[in-house]
Amino acid sequence: MAKREMVENHVEKLLERIMGKEDLKRDDQGDWPFGLNRGVMYIGVRGEHDANVQVWGVAAVEVPESPELYKTLNETNNSVQFSRVLFREGEVIIATELVGESLDVEELQMAVDRVAAGADHFGPKIVETHGGRTVKEAPKPENEKPAEEPPAIGQYL
Repeated sequence: MAKREMVENHVEKLLERIMGKEDLKRDDQGDWPFGLNRGVMYIGVRGEHDANVQVWGVAAVEVPESPELYKTLNETNNSVQFSRVLFREGEVIIATELVGESLDVEELQMAVDRVAAGADHFGPKIVETHGGRTVKEAPKPENEKPAEEPPAIGQYL
């Protein structure tokens, strides 16, 4: 079994333990999606041999790119710990990475809590200051079948 596959199996077991249920759904990219109050969060494994676990939340979408936005993101990055805020293709993302090989349930829970709280906290502030929308406010395309919304996770995880 490849190292990535081992880490994926380990992460799935940790998520099942945190969530208190089995058979968690994965999206087309193999990530585990979870609904937040205003956004959405994903947990995924990247890399084949030195697999790491990425936890990221989409805080805001349809955000216009501007020097003021980058200044806000830089100021935010200087004030948060163990995560970072970034802009990618109109989305403001809160993210962190964890070492897959040594990951335990407490470390994953802490990362999930930080990313989820950050996405729900910073998303509305970014929208208010720079425009865009939070994920839950974004309209669905008219001709597209609505995607199944990831399950809400209560106290994040």
